[in-house]
Amino acid sequence: MVDSQQLGSSSPLPINPYLAEAFPSAPGSVVSLLYTLIQTVNQAADFSVALEQVVEQICRHTQWVLGEVWLPSADQQHLKNSGVWWACDRPLEDV
Repeated sequence: MVDSQQLGSSSPLPINPYLAEAFPSAPGSVVSLLYTLIQTVNQAADFSVALEQVVEQICRHTQWVLGEVWLPSADQQHLKNSGVWWACDRPLEDV
């Protein structure tokens, strides 16, 4: 796990309140997740594969049953569904 000392900071990393709410696990776990996501993106064959793997990892980490990726439009004015999504293996009725 990466901590603030490894990143060259002597104080703890600030956690955005939205992130703390969206990722209810411990703040150190969020840093660990971000580190894992960075590694995943670095090792992915292409952008599409990276998106697929990242949305799955985020959903599993947060225990979300469904996740999808929305990306900015070419003019940066709105979001467009990328077509990349992930759903848990269980039927949604069981959740």
